[in-house]
Amino acid sequence: LAGGLAILVAASSCSGSPSAPSVLTLAGNWDGPGSNHLGSHMISLTVAQSGTSLSGTVATRRVDPLGTTCASCHMNKTGTFTGTITGTALSLNMVFPSGNPDDPTPICSATITFSGSNATGALIEGAYGGSDTCEGTFTSAMLSMTRQ
Repeated sequence: LAGGLAILVAASSCSGSPSAPSVLTLAGNWDGPGSNHLGSHMISLTVAQSGTSLSGTVATRRVDPLGTTCASCHMNKTGTFTGTITGTALSLNMVFPSGNPDDPTPICSATITFSGSNATGALIEGAYGGSDTCEGTFTSAMLSMTRQ
């Protein structure tokens, strides 16, 4: 009886598999306002997700009439991004290559590194920094996006 009980306890403790921690799902379309030293802009992401890895396309769009501010020219870019989500912490690396004829400044390229610590299924907020080959470095910039 004691041996049978030991086998039963061992069998019940081995049954079932540990559940994997849930991963916040961010796949889909997001957009919202951003701002940095050049001014305000709108940003849109189309996010693809595989586990904790993110990738997709990104577009920034001016809010000022074209040619009236630096932001009206340099915040009108399209590019790609990669990133990760760990819990509610989100990090994204965005690349905006030069050469896009639809950008008002096609000779300029830009990179952005975004970091947010409280992402939800409906809201992404955080700080970003980066550089533009024509405008230099920008820091202490903010971004807030909602799922569309």
